[in-house]
Amino acid sequence: MLDRPFLVSTPNLQWIVAENHGRNPDNPDDRRFPIPSLDWIYPDPDEDRDVELAIYPPILSATPDDELHWAITWKVGEFPNENPTRDGSPLPPLHIYRAVQLVMDPGRPYYTYWGPITNAASPRSIALDRKHIATLSLRNRQLLEECALETPVYLPNGKFNCQNWAWDVLKCAAGKNIFPQENISAIPNRRVSI
Repeated sequence: MLDRPFLVSTPNLQWIVAENHGRNPDNPDDRRFPIPSLDWIYPDPDEDRDVELAIYPPILSATPDDELHWAITWKVGEFPNENPTRDGSPLPPLHIYRAVQLVMDPGRPYYTYWGPITNAASPRSIALDRKHIATLSLRNRQLLEECALETPVYLPNGKFNCQNWAWDVLKCAAGKNIFPQENISAIPNRRVSI
């Protein structure tokens, strides 16, 4: 991992690596906390899982395709929701997913990679457009997570976003034979429409 930012020389564009994947715990003016993860309750199972590229629909209808949020996800499992509603009727089961993704924290104009996060999916995220990448063992999913830690997060430059980063994580995984190189063809280009 890089210790300090470096510049890549390109016409009118600077690619500066964000320190510590966008996390800066040493800065007292930037006190943020990682996104809570439920992996201590719902650990990633030692079973094969379908790894997918999740493409979030636009919040605003005028959002260009190359600005849609991308995340690399897999379903950890489906679990009964033990909390009844006020009238005592059962709630639908919890769909638990693990996600490797960049986030833009509220009030921060840059991306952060907090590490893999396990959480219950909302009804909106259950219905995401999902592109199957590969079926991976637990060990290979852990290697994919290592690729995410190796993939730099860049400071805002008008070009870098979560799509660039997700693409780079998947290219790293294919390069390390975590899944076959031809599976990269399942990854859409950044102008994908949903």
